[in-house]
Amino acid sequence: MKLLFILTVVNILLLQVYFLLSDIIMSMSKIVIDESKCKSCGICITVCPNKLIRYSKNTNEQGLTPAEFIDTEGKCTGCAMCAISCPEIAIKEVLR
Repeated sequence: MKLLFILTVVNILLLQVYFLLSDIIMSMSKIVIDESKCKSCGICITVCPNKLIRYSKNTNEQGLTPAEFIDTEGKCTGCAMCAISCPEIAIKEVLR
């Protein structure tokens, strides 16, 4: 009976550690946008579930306002929806 109780407590503690570490790891995700390839279509802005991409205030070589990554609070999950959706393949890295 004691062994079952100890195993249950250990299991609960391991689950808590897992969820704590997964939050830390997920919060370290980020993307890298190649501004020279971005055509300002806005698809990445639309598909980002956490709304972490916006139009830049700067222009690129084509005179367009490229997308920029604005995650200051570590909310990016690294889902890669932006990179999958980009028709110009301007999102060159999704770091998890």
